[in-house]
Amino acid sequence: MKVGVNVAILKEGRVLLTRRKDFGVWCLPGGHVDQEESLAQAAVREAAEETGLDVQLNRLVGLYSIPKAQAWVNLIVLFAAEPTGGELRAQEDEVVELGYFGQDDVPQALLWGHRQRIRDVFSGCGGGQVWLQHAPYDPVDDRQALYALLEGSGLSGGAFYRRHFGWADPDEDRLEVGGTESIARQRRGMNTEPNDKGSKRPGSMMGVGIAIGAGIGVALGAAFDSLPIGIAVGVAVGVAIGAALEQHRKQSGGDGPAE
Repeated sequence: MKVGVNVAILKEGRVLLTRRKDFGVWCLPGGHVDQEESLAQAAVREAAEETGLDVQLNRLVGLYSIPKAQAWVNLIVLFAAEPTGGELRAQEDEVVELGYFGQDDVPQALLWGHRQRIRDVFSGCGGGQVWLQHAPYDPVDDRQALYALLEGSGLSGGAFYRRHFGWADPDEDRLEVGGTESIARQRRGMNTEPNDKGSKRPGSMMGVGIAIGAGIGVALGAAFDSLPIGIAVGVAVGVAIGAALEQHRKQSGGDGPAE
């Protein structure tokens, strides 16, 4: 699975678009996520490369799945952002023109798929959080090699996991987009020791969403033989699920999952 990012850079109610050199059509800045690069890092890098601007990512707008694409990426993660520095300039080998456009004057000649993404930006879609996470134990290249270590350790699966992974989140993990510092502290304040039932109870439904996303990410990583990309996609899906669950919990007056 090939993963890419788009960045909607907003200024005074207008969105910055680039006109591509190859097809001559307008689109949101963006590109592929490089190996060992987080989604947010890729978005900031692509914005700088294509537009010359430094940006602050403010919102995860949405995920756009293109599973049958062959010459294009299969998943796009769209962020909304604001310029914080740099100088507006087009990337010479890819971009021939730059321009800010309002909601009612978006060019007709748009790259496929981008009209819906631009609509979503202007309508305020999105929310949730985007985390950069790190595997606490990652000594081998694929899952089968990890299972070989488990088998050779003489430990049960649970004992192997506790010894090498533990229960705490790695100190390097950080919130990259969305939320507040208080939410970030709440995420780090999750009970990191198993309770009597062997489970963890997060402080909000966001933790549930992230857990679901992590499971999706592991499955994708195994299916496409690329665990880092699978986990990155899973986390993005998880935070979106968590945001929706948390909003539903608040609207319904619930206190989250019971033990």
